[in-house]
Amino acid sequence: HSAPIVVSKRLRAMADDDGRRVCAFNGTNTLFACVSSDNRINVWDVASGALRMQLVDSGHLDAHYTCMAWGDGGVDSDVAPRSRKAAKKAISVDTELGLLALGTSTGAVVVWDVQGGRVSRVLDETGSEHGGTVECIAVSASGTSLFAGGRARDVVEWDLAAGRVRRRIRSDKHGTSAIAVGGIKPQLAVANAAVRVLDASGKRLARYPGHASPARCAQFSPNGRVLITAAADRDVRAWSVVADDSAPSASLPCRSSARSIDVRDCDGVPGEEEHDVVVTEVDGSAIVWRLPSALPGTREL
Repeated sequence: HSAPIVVSKRLRAMADDDGRRVCAFNGTNTLFACVSSDNRINVWDVASGALRMQLVDSGHLDAHYTCMAWGDGGVDSDVAPRSRKAAKKAISVDTELGLLALGTSTGAVVVWDVQGGRVSRVLDETGSEHGGTVECIAVSASGTSLFAGGRARDVVEWDLAAGRVRRRIRSDKHGTSAIAVGGIKPQLAVANAAVRVLDASGKRLARYPGHASPARCAQFSPNGRVLITAAADRDVRAWSVVADDSAPSASLPCRSSARSIDVRDCDGVPGEEEHDVVVTEVDGSAIVWRLPSALPGTREL
C-alpha cells in the first residue's frame, strides 16, 4: 500500500491536540461529536465545519468520559414500556438528532438527548454493573439496546427504554476494549486483543486473532459481511465474517494510531459493491479507504 492521501483539515481542527480524545460520527455522517479536555461535548456540523452545539453536564468535572456512541433514539413497540410508571421512566429522545451515549471513568453511562441538549438517563450510576471504567459502548440500530464493556468479563446489554440490564454476554477474561453491533442479521463483535463475533443469541460465529494490543474500535460494514478493527499498532484490519478464515482479509496501514473508524456504503448508496472506510487518526487527520465487499482487494480512495 502507498501512503494515505486523504487528509481532512476540518477534522484536524475539531480534534484539538489530545490523541486520546473521545469522538464519533453520527449515523448519517452529518454530525461529529468530540469531548474536550474539560469534559465538554462539542457537536460539529460536518458539511460546514461549524460548531453546532456544546453539551455540558452539571457534574462534567466529576468523571471523565471514556467512550462514545450515537443512536437514533427510537423505541421498538416490542420493548416499549407498558405501564404508566415505566413510561415515565422511559428514555425520551428527539429522533431528529438522536441520542449520544458516553461511558465514564466511574462506570456510569450518560445518555444525552442531543436535540434537547439534556441528559435523558444515567445507567449504572454506581459503576457496579460494569466493574469500573466503561471502556467501550455501542447502540443497536433500533436504538433500543446499549452494549457496554470494560474490565469485567461480561459485556452488559442495557434496555434503554426501561433503563435496566437486559442480559450479560461473556467476553474475554481480560475484559472488553471494543464493541460493534450491526449487520443485516443482528451481530455483536466483542474485542480485546482477540476478536469474537456473536449472533443475537450470544452464540459465537467467528473468532479472529485480532491485534498485538487491545482493539480501540470496531465496526461492521453495512451488509455485515466485513468487520473493521483498529488498535494502537497503526494497522486497521478487515475481517471477512462470511469466510472460513481467521486471518485478516485486508490490512489498512495508517500514519498514526486510529482514534475512530466508520464504514459506509460507497458514495452513500445502499447495495453498492464497495464500502468507504473512514479512519480518524490520533494526530487529527483522516484517511478514506475504498473496501470491496468481496475481500481481498482494498484500495485507497
